[in-house]
Amino acid sequence: TLAFFSSGCAHVSYLWQAGIGQLSLYSHDQKIDVVLQDSRVSSEVKERLSWIAEVKKLVESELSIKATSNYTTYVDLKRPYVIWSISAAEPFELKTKEWSFPIVGAFPYLGFFNESTAKSWVSDYAKEGFDTYMRGVAAYSTLGYLRDPMLSSMLSRNKTDMVNLIFHESMHGYVYLKNQGSFNEQIASYVGDYGERQWIARTFGEASEQMRLWNGERSDRRRFGQMMRTFADELKIFYSASATMPNNQRVVEKEKRFAAFAQKLTNEPWKGRGYARAAKAVTNNAALLAFLTYEDEQDVFDLLEKKTGGVLKNALQLLKDFSDEWQSLSDHPTTPQQELRKKLN
Repeated sequence: TLAFFSSGCAHVSYLWQAGIGQLSLYSHDQKIDVVLQDSRVSSEVKERLSWIAEVKKLVESELSIKATSNYTTYVDLKRPYVIWSISAAEPFELKTKEWSFPIVGAFPYLGFFNESTAKSWVSDYAKEGFDTYMRGVAAYSTLGYLRDPMLSSMLSRNKTDMVNLIFHESMHGYVYLKNQGSFNEQIASYVGDYGERQWIARTFGEASEQMRLWNGERSDRRRFGQMMRTFADELKIFYSASATMPNNQRVVEKEKRFAAFAQKLTNEPWKGRGYARAAKAVTNNAALLAFLTYEDEQDVFDLLEKKTGGVLKNALQLLKDFSDEWQSLSDHPTTPQQELRKKLN
């Protein structure tokens, strides 16, 4: 997830809360080395914080990047999430609302440091007729503009998941395409997953139970993305065909389709933890598109993995070169995913 701070067409109150929220984090952060020596801090928190230096070195080594000041300080948020992310979409069209910012471009979501404020914005968009979706977020990136602290919301994960998270968030600071939120999240998801795989291979071995579980989770994630893409394509056909249908009937038919999809997710024979848990979340267009932001078109990144032999630093260099090429063009007739697929085939 990304965070951004700039002026322009965004609502002043949104920018104000974002700035105040970020400053609040910095006013409460402490050096991790100091926290590890604090007798008031629990042994569980200390154990998880002790992982960070190792994971940072792995990220720097695997991606062949310079060390940064990210994750050298710690903030105890005293709440489960650092921000709450909201998104909105047209009710009968798979079109997500985007919010634009002069420096970093358009985003398909907004992040709020206060849960009640996020709920208020969601309520306002719902009153305007949008489908809405809101979720808690454990971590975000400031794209390298600011220092990212380690947050208590990130410590609820096991070590394997934390490796994934730090790879994911670190990637945002190195490859970023303006106005391409889905692509940015998808490449970060790819790097997070394969960074996690590298750590498992180094720590437990290719033939380990942990690697078997990773492969199962990876298979599930691919299937989940494919199921959502198929469902999205089916919805597009329904929305087009039902354009003249009475609105009340159209709403009922839409709800039936989302309920059937939720049941399909529940009944799917997942190999790992699976995505039956997503059945309660994917209830409207906004939620579906929010999940697709991360999970769609992952086959492109399977091609990237094949092209680079699973060597992440080679993948990062290829993505950086592609990013430079993309941003040098004034006209983009296709999506970056489609262009990258052409480059990799």
